[in-house]
Amino acid sequence: MTMNNQPATKKDLAELETRLGARFNEADARTGKLDARVDKLDARMDKLDVRMDKLDVRMDNFDVRMDKLDAKVDRLDDKIDGSTRRLALEIVKTNARMDRFEERITKTVQENSDRILRALDRATRTMEADSRAVKIHGETLTGLQRGFQDHEGRLSRLERPGARSAGIEAKHGRE
Repeated sequence: MTMNNQPATKKDLAELETRLGARFNEADARTGKLDARVDKLDARMDKLDVRMDKLDVRMDNFDVRMDKLDAKVDRLDDKIDGSTRRLALEIVKTNARMDRFEERITKTVQENSDRILRALDRATRTMEADSRAVKIHGETLTGLQRGFQDHEGRLSRLERPGARSAGIEAKHGRE
C-alpha cells in the first residue's frame, strides 16, 4: 500500500480487503464470544428473575403472616389493657374493703377491750374481796380450831376418872 496521493491500485485494494477481512473475522470471533457471554448472562438473569419471583411470593406470604400476627398482637394488647383496667379496679375495691375491714376490727377491738377491761376490773375487785374474806375466814377458822382444841383438852381432863368429881367439887366449892 502506498501512501501517497496517488489513486489506489488493485493491489492496494486487495491488501486492504485482506486486512479488513481479517479484522472483520476477528471482530466476528469476538462478537461470537460476546454473544455467548451475553447468552450466559441472559440465562443467569432468567434464573435470577425466577428466584426473585419466588422471593417476591415468599415476601408476600411473609407480609400476610406478619399482618395476621400484628392483628393478633393488637387483640392481645386490647385484652391486656382490659385486664389491666379490671385488675386495677379490683385492687382499688379490695383496698377500700380492707380499709373498712380494718376500721371495723379496730372499732371492735376498742369496744371489746373496754368491755374486757371493765370485766377484769370487776373480777379483780371480786377476787380481792374474796381474798380478804378467805383471809378472815382462815383467821376465824384458826381461832375456832384453837378454841376447839382447848375445849377438847378440857373435856379430856374432865373425862378422866376422878377428875369429874374434883371438877364438880371445885365448881361447887367456889360457889
